[in-house]
Amino acid sequence: MQIRRNSRGIILTDLLLTILIVSMLIPIAMICISVLPGSLQFNEEVQDEIALAQLRHILLCAYDMKIEATEIAFSYREKEMHLSLVNDHMILQPGTQIFLSDIDSTAFEMEENLIYVVYERENTVCRKVLVPKS
Repeated sequence: MQIRRNSRGIILTDLLLTILIVSMLIPIAMICISVLPGSLQFNEEVQDEIALAQLRHILLCAYDMKIEATEIAFSYREKEMHLSLVNDHMILQPGTQIFLSDIDSTAFEMEENLIYVVYERENTVCRKVLVPKS
C-alpha cells in the first residue's frame, strides 16, 4: 500500500520562512551600507604622504642634486631628472611620473641641511621634509 503526501504546503512554508528571514536582514544590510561612504572617501593627505615617501626613496638614491626655488635637478640611475610643477602637478621628468596632483604652487627650500617641498592646495600650505642635503 502506497501513501501519497501533498508537498505543496511544505514548499509554501519554506518560501514564507525565507521571505521572513530576508526581510529581517534588510535593516542590518542597510546599516552596513550606510557606513561605507565615509570610509571610502578619498583622503588627499594620505595620498600625498604615500607619493612623498616614494619620492624620498628616489631622492635618497640620487646624486649631483641642484636645488632651485621651483625645481630640483639630479642624477638618478645615470639619467638627468627634473622635479617641478607642470600643469598643477608636481612631476618627475623625463617621462611623467606624478607625485602631487591638483596643487596650486610648489617651491623647494633648504634649511639646516634638509630639503623641503612647500606646496599649496586649495589655500592650504603644506611644508614637508623630502631628504637631507648630501
